[in-house]
Amino acid sequence: MTVGLDPHAGLDKWWVYDYFPETLELDKECYLSSGEIIKEMSQRGFVRCEASEAQHVKATMPAPLAGAEGLLDRSFTSQLAILSKEEYESGLGYTFHSRNFDEVRRLARNRRFW
Repeated sequence: MTVGLDPHAGLDKWWVYDYFPETLELDKECYLSSGEIIKEMSQRGFVRCEASEAQHVKATMPAPLAGAEGLLDRSFTSQLAILSKEEYESGLGYTFHSRNFDEVRRLARNRRFW
């Protein structure tokens, strides 16, 4: 059994992908889609290969709170750690700036683990 995100499915909303757009393409390069995993496993003799949702996580959090809790640190997730300094700083700046000063940016995640 394997459990993980499928960045190829296009079903997930994750603040990391929203504010650091390079991370989605990097994940697509690094990780196979669930369909490709099933195909590869079947070709190697595994039987009853299938994909199903193992967990669906939904949450939102104000960006300042996420920052205070370390969720915006480069070490929080591998997706942030592999960005260049410029890509990381650009996304971090966008996370905290809003066109409407009354709006508090909320970091959302709506992710499915397969």
